[in-house]
Amino acid sequence: MSYWSRNDIEVLADSILLDCFHEEYAVDHMATNIDKLAADYLHLSVSYAKLSDDGRILGLTTYKDVNVEFCRNSHKEILPVRKDSMLIEKDLLENNNGRRRFTVAHEAAHQVIFRTDSSGSAKLNYLKQLPNKASYSCRELKSAEEWCEWQANSLGAALLMPETSLDYWMYRFHPKGPLIRYGRRFAYRDGETINSLMKVLGVSRTALIIRLGQLGYICQRPETEYADPLDIIPNDDEVNVT
Repeated sequence: MSYWSRNDIEVLADSILLDCFHEEYAVDHMATNIDKLAADYLHLSVSYAKLSDDGRILGLTTYKDVNVEFCRNSHKEILPVRKDSMLIEKDLLENNNGRRRFTVAHEAAHQVIFRTDSSGSAKLNYLKQLPNKASYSCRELKSAEEWCEWQANSLGAALLMPETSLDYWMYRFHPKGPLIRYGRRFAYRDGETINSLMKVLGVSRTALIIRLGQLGYICQRPETEYADPLDIIPNDDEVNVT
């Protein structure tokens, strides 16, 4: 298995986006059409299904024809899944667009990393690291290797939130420097910048904050320093009505 550095991943993401979207990627800085990238560029068969009763499995992808054990409605089901398939938890279709998009990007990243391995050998498929048996559980397919998951998270984030796009939008929305985070809180205006970035890039708050931190756009301060006058709401008897 190849070990991609963070810089390698950034370069790889830029190359993929440029190859997939051409000049559109370089000029508009809008939300990545991750569904097009998965289906049309990587030629994955993308479908939605109930993957687990507890909701812990949000997605999986396959590099060969496999049988997958699903635990649904307190029963185990074994279903065949074809090579180059992507299954996404169907509950994400309802009011979880940012999380859904990141899940698609994460699974697409698994495929990219596997396909771009320098050896090009299927023996590096992490399924081969598992016991040789007739079927695999969703959990085994999802978390066979922690390093593989880290790389997929990093590449997925870079595909959804390219550094050039975040540079562009931060200059537009917050040109005066990094956002200040006090513990887990942001001042009102910085919070509004985050909301604007979430909308324009189509990502979740959690994924965005992690990505901003990686790119140096968040300055961490102690929560004790937090003081935002816009958070202070006067009591009714303190309001002068004229």
